[in-house]
Amino acid sequence: MARALKWIDGILFGIRKIFDAAGNELPERPQIKIVGAELSDDAVNRWTLIDISGGVGSTGPTGPTGPTGPTGPTGPAGADGADGADGADGADGADGPQGPQGPQGPAGPAGAGGLGSASPPLRLTGDALDWYPTADVAMNPDGTQRAFTGSSGLSGTTVAIDGTTVGVGTSTATGVSIGRTTIPTTITGITDSIYNGFTTTKTLGRRLRQTTPSDAGNTVRFSPSDDWEAHARVIGADVTFGARFTLEPTTGGNLTLRWERNAGSGYSDAFAFTTSSAGQFTAGLTAIRFLALGSNGAFWLDQDRSGMELGGSGEFLISGRSPSQPFTMRGYATAASTDAFRFWAIGETKAADETIFAIGHGTSWTEIAKATADGVWDARELHDGGALRTADFDAKANFTYICSPSSGAITVTLEAAATANKGKLIEIINFGSSTNNILIQDSGGGNIIAGSVVAATYTYGVAGSVRKFKSMGGDGWKLVCSVN
Repeated sequence: MARALKWIDGILFGIRKIFDAAGNELPERPQIKIVGAELSDDAVNRWTLIDISGGVGSTGPTGPTGPTGPTGPTGPAGADGADGADGADGADGADGPQGPQGPQGPAGPAGAGGLGSASPPLRLTGDALDWYPTADVAMNPDGTQRAFTGSSGLSGTTVAIDGTTVGVGTSTATGVSIGRTTIPTTITGITDSIYNGFTTTKTLGRRLRQTTPSDAGNTVRFSPSDDWEAHARVIGADVTFGARFTLEPTTGGNLTLRWERNAGSGYSDAFAFTTSSAGQFTAGLTAIRFLALGSNGAFWLDQDRSGMELGGSGEFLISGRSPSQPFTMRGYATAASTDAFRFWAIGETKAADETIFAIGHGTSWTEIAKATADGVWDARELHDGGALRTADFDAKANFTYICSPSSGAITVTLEAAATANKGKLIEIINFGSSTNNILIQDSGGGNIIAGSVVAATYTYGVAGSVRKFKSMGGDGWKLVCSVN
């Protein structure tokens, strides 16, 4: 052990003091236990050999992998591999351009002469329609199709089919019919059909036909429709407008000619003419406008909707709706015995007090006058003149005025009889018990006629009295009623 202490002292470079972890000097050197080692003295070298190379301990855990080193240089290329099998054939390429046309072969023998000509412009050879060689003709490579490439070869010529002459180029054929022709679905450009030569004879110009017969499963087949289309820019966007006309038969033997309109949101009815009974057609309707209003009908003559219509309860209405023009009904009679105008309550004989004619106004019906079957006109004659008058005032025709002269005499100035319509009335009522005078004058200087007295002023002073004056035109006002 002494040798071990010397060895420890040697390791500590001769420092003989040993301290603990807190810095306190240990009074004696710590004990050292050497496990798994062999001690031997080396007298020659004067040391103690401690052999701690005992058996190898277990391998510790593998440390983390270090970073990847740089890539080394590329090695030499290996030998070529064996060739693979051939791939499938690719798709055929597009056909190349057609080669130049070969030289024209020699002319064949001349054909037999056609109708009316030794060498007609158009001829039938076997089952093929052939062109006369002077025309400008293009041939397909296989020689099966032929077509004109220009019109120079046909200038001024004609084609004869069953003896009918057809114009070529700008020529015009009249009354030509060549069998039946199928027209393509869409024809672009102007179609100009001209039919000349007839006078007052009705001549067919165009025909739209439904030739498929009706049957038990399809009892009605409409005609093809004529359809017109137009466009307008509305609020910054294009709108398609249209009109369509169709013949619509019925199984009852009637027919309807229907006109439809499209204002941009699809087709709807504009108007229709319908036969009233099988084989009968009632027409002759001409109007600026015709509209169907729900279950009611209307025949309007202007944009204000003046005209005839059916009311909501089925009544017949004649309406004048112009905001600036009155509705006027006029009747003319050329003989003294002929009525110029009649209102006839037809269907029954009315009782004497039953109405046959009424006048009203307002947004809803308000009756203001009527005529009864006994010929009596039942209407309010005079309007209310307003509040009680206690001083001088002016009176208008067709009014009733209530006054009280209790504070003194009152002068009432009537509307000038000369300007008021002849026959109009003014009524003055003295309300109360005052006997002060009421003086009646004409504002136009006319007279007041009271019985046999004709004067510029009519004066009376009777309490609770009523006086009624009637316009006599230029003759003044006449007292026609005096009640005291």
